[in-house]
Amino acid sequence: MYQISAAERDEIIAQIDRTICENAALKAKLQQQQATTAAANNHLLVELLGLVDALDYLRIYLAENPDPPPAFRQRLPHSVRSISSKLEAILSGCGVREIPVPLDVPPNFNVCTAVSRKFRSDLPPQSAIEVTRRGFYIGDAILRSAEVIVSTTVSE
Repeated sequence: MYQISAAERDEIIAQIDRTICENAALKAKLQQQQATTAAANNHLLVELLGLVDALDYLRIYLAENPDPPPAFRQRLPHSVRSISSKLEAILSGCGVREIPVPLDVPPNFNVCTAVSRKFRSDLPPQSAIEVTRRGFYIGDAILRSAEVIVSTTVSE
């Protein structure tokens, strides 16, 4: 049977003590990170709830006023654009960014999907004519591909 020396025993006990201390420190750090994440998530949710409130206001107003006054109809595009801008700002704050799609040149089909074709003799084949649905990255990952209409030089 193998016996350990007093020095080996002391070293093992010291390693166990260090591991216990490291474990406690990691647990404290994890709790702090969880609290920070929860606070950030709560802030994000409060921002989103403000947008839900704005959309509810519009929905309820339009339900109660099926023929709104001209001043309201005139402000409506601005109101919707404001809500959309706020949503984009929130997404941007979460690291989401739009995939740029230049028009009149072939797009990067690694991040774009052709959903339709139109005859255009003035453009190279497969050039992006229109973005029908914007695409987005989160970090370096594709969150959603951009959808585009591309040119074709053959009449279909």
